[in-house]
Amino acid sequence: MRPLDKQMPPVWEAYPDGQRVPTGVANNHLLDAVGEYCSYCEMRLGGGAILHHKLQREMPESVPKEDWRHLLLICYDCRRHMTEDALTPDRLDDYLWPDAHPSFSLHADSPFRYRLKPVPYVITDEDGSREEHDEEFVFVEVNPEAGAELRRKAANTIELFKLNSPYYDDSRHILEVPRSDHLQVLCNRLQQRTQAWTRAQASVSRVRQMRELPEVRENPDLEQLLHQQITHTAHGKGNWSVWMTVFWQELEEKDVLERIFLEMPEDNPGFHFAGTHFGQLRWEAL
Repeated sequence: MRPLDKQMPPVWEAYPDGQRVPTGVANNHLLDAVGEYCSYCEMRLGGGAILHHKLQREMPESVPKEDWRHLLLICYDCRRHMTEDALTPDRLDDYLWPDAHPSFSLHADSPFRYRLKPVPYVITDEDGSREEHDEEFVFVEVNPEAGAELRRKAANTIELFKLNSPYYDDSRHILEVPRSDHLQVLCNRLQQRTQAWTRAQASVSRVRQMRELPEVRENPDLEQLLHQQITHTAHGKGNWSVWMTVFWQELEEKDVLERIFLEMPEDNPGFHFAGTHFGQLRWEAL
């Protein structure tokens, strides 16, 4: 999960104490603060941005001004597959919230890590018949190098939102999907995450190929044109943690990652990942 530095906007601070803010207004403030991505699975939301109050699954009609700390954005898949309808305030600390706790970093003890791996994909029918084949997907995992308490909370968070889909059995490492759900693609997060991984790998290959061109060797600044295009592609696709993982594993060039995924592009300030908490990104090979 992308670490978030969710700054309260001045207009929110100006609301009188006790005022309830309509959900649509609060939603727009969150989009400005943390970008148009699900705060949990990191899919791009587009027109499907949903306000999420950490204490409840259902979207309220309005929220108190004082609840800014409890607000994030959620996609339809994460909301639909939540395993808890409501949480009490004392249970919030059982999970990792990207605006309040360590979530993803480029350090070896990051609570979450992202890995591409093969998995048996089984389509089941009502008559008990099964169709099985192997596929590769990118899974979000609990990092075994993280501390025990972070591992516990990371596992709880993955389970709360079923981040690897409700059809994945982690104990057996298998995906079993009813045929009707398979045909309707009722949970698209694994596919979107994997597509982002594939595009990130292709982008790394283009960077390497471009560096072999004589004109780029003579003028390295030309590479920044490709960096700008990769920024636009990643911004449009989402799954920032996947892009960061692939580029760091393949290149391990801090300046390149900062330029592509952290800085605000001069040519188009709208193309950046708003609200990213830079302070959590301690640089070390995963």
